[in-house]
Amino acid sequence: MHAAGQTSIWNARGMNPFLWLSLCCLALGMPLWARTLRLLPLATVYSWTALTYVFTPFCGSLFWGEQLSFVYFAGLACIVCGIIITTRNVVE
Repeated sequence: MHAAGQTSIWNARGMNPFLWLSLCCLALGMPLWARTLRLLPLATVYSWTALTYVFTPFCGSLFWGEQLSFVYFAGLACIVCGIIITTRNVVE
């Protein structure tokens, strides 16, 4: 919505606060990801990245009022069960 109201490409993309916030989060997350990979087995860490598909719609609902349906919660249950199943043997 920010980009739609701007007249130039610089104002639309370069001055977008959400773009800069996401780039800062990415820059902060990279060292944390590298540290996590050093401390935990890859099979465990990579499985937990699936939680991105859980948190992203929740953030959309919280910040932008998107509706979460029953299908979303069914998918959420599948993702969480898959994480538990795939990391169960690695942690033990």
